Amino acid sequence: MKKKIFLTLVVVAMTIGGASAAFLYTAWCGVQTITVDPSFFDSPEEALDFYRELDEILCG
Repeated sequence: MKKKIFLTLVVVAMTIGGASAAFLYTAWCGVQTITVDPSFFDSPEEALDFYRELDEILCG
């Protein structure tokens, strides 16, 4: 029983943590996707590079 409660708490914690890192991104062409939040990156420049590459993938 204790193992089941522990696993439930772990799943809930992972769900909450994962949801806070999710970010709805809209590419320049209007396509939307869920990706990592800008706060995940070490610098704003790194985030900008990532989102530019994502635009290339989503919009061509």
